[in-house]
Amino acid sequence: MQFTFVDDDEELRRVIEGGDFGAWRVFLHPEQRAYATRAYKGPFRLTGGAGTGKTVVLLHRARELAGDTNARIVLTTFTRTLAGMLDRDLRRLDPQLARASQLGETGILTAGIDQLAHAVRDAADPAGWEQASIDAIGWDAGRSTSLVSNGIGWDEAIFDAKPDLPGELRSPAFLESEYLQVVLPNGVITRADYFAARRPGRGVALDRAKRAQVWSVIEQFRRNARAHRRLSWAELSSVAAAYLDAYPEERPADHVLVDEAQDLTPSHWTMLRALVGEHGNDLFVAEDSHQRIYGQRVVLSRLGIKIVGRSRRLTLNYRTTQQNLRYALGVLGGGEFTDSEGSPPGRAGLPVRATRTRRARPGTSDARGAVRRAGATA
Repeated sequence: MQFTFVDDDEELRRVIEGGDFGAWRVFLHPEQRAYATRAYKGPFRLTGGAGTGKTVVLLHRARELAGDTNARIVLTTFTRTLAGMLDRDLRRLDPQLARASQLGETGILTAGIDQLAHAVRDAADPAGWEQASIDAIGWDAGRSTSLVSNGIGWDEAIFDAKPDLPGELRSPAFLESEYLQVVLPNGVITRADYFAARRPGRGVALDRAKRAQVWSVIEQFRRNARAHRRLSWAELSSVAAAYLDAYPEERPADHVLVDEAQDLTPSHWTMLRALVGEHGNDLFVAEDSHQRIYGQRVVLSRLGIKIVGRSRRLTLNYRTTQQNLRYALGVLGGGEFTDSEGSPPGRAGLPVRATRTRRARPGTSDARGAVRRAGATA
């Protein structure tokens, strides 16, 4: 067994003497402090397995940035529930931190990623928002539209368009993924735009005939959405990004910190990039590709977020034993992962011969669940 001894650390003393076991959720190991306090010239990415303290570093980073009383800090993740957990732990870390109640205020705002896109729409000039929606998705999706999940409408579009495609390309799952991974992040509005768009990492080649058929379904999807006045959450983020890029003086954040970043879609990333602009300490990203739920593989450099040279991996685990982690990853063997730089995750912090896991699908026993269950039994 190995032990780490910490001498003269006031936070550790508070945990032990205060009898608050929950304080472990915000305890920062001295070796991690540099990541929370250092100044970065651009986006920074922190990776590590479940239980290595990525979220704790993120919380301390938020407190560090809040030392500037004029700073507008956004702390976000991919669901409102997880955002609530971040908010709870941030209050446990420091109840005196200045908090923001809405996007654009000074202090720390904790919110789910889709809540941020919704807040941008609520604050936007109506005419500017309509123009941004035309630029992003090809029609004037004003505030009267209903927000729906990203999968709504694809069955209907396939039925209406009747594309001449093989079965695997006629599936709602493939077409939705093509829309999220290629069409929206590239601002594709026309057939010519789609024919010119690059599709790296999609796993299936499309010749011109197949692209034409796929585009016929996408056009029908948008036509139906306009008729029914509905907007998907991914489209909302894309329109929010287009609006903020058109009105850079209205960017409502100085710093954005992202937890569980492996589950965000390209539209989320383009919106976050537009939300904060490009400058020092703009984006701080915490992720673990082995815990990806939705199977979305995103390379941030393609979305204007350049993190090469500003990425570190945590290796000391506070929750999961090597034996449990090896077991969890062994169960999930057979697939491959890539991180947000498009590279396989390193071996650091993982058991030897346990670096390959399958990509998870919604509704299945996924990597996040297995690894976190292993941690719960440690």
